[in-house]
Amino acid sequence: MADEKQLTSEQVAKDWEEYVRSEVNTILNKFLPEAISGSWGMKYVRPILKIDPMSGQPIEDTTKAKGVSIIIELVFADTIEFPETLPEGAEVVE
Repeated sequence: MADEKQLTSEQVAKDWEEYVRSEVNTILNKFLPEAISGSWGMKYVRPILKIDPMSGQPIEDTTKAKGVSIIIELVFADTIEFPETLPEGAEVVE
């Protein structure tokens, strides 16, 4: 990735997209062939309009999103071996 101080916001977004696509494809190329089933889903991060005074719960704007989490679950037929080292940027989630 080039020096972000000299890049336009469009170039930063393009570089980020290329990076994410590359990392996700690397992970899918490794684990998807091992999977026999699974599921995927999305969870939106919605902007909060206000806090409900009665319940104290946030009231979200369901017409907009500030972000999204993409969840992929892969189920293997049998136990698989992890590599000696994790891919760069990866972390174990318990």
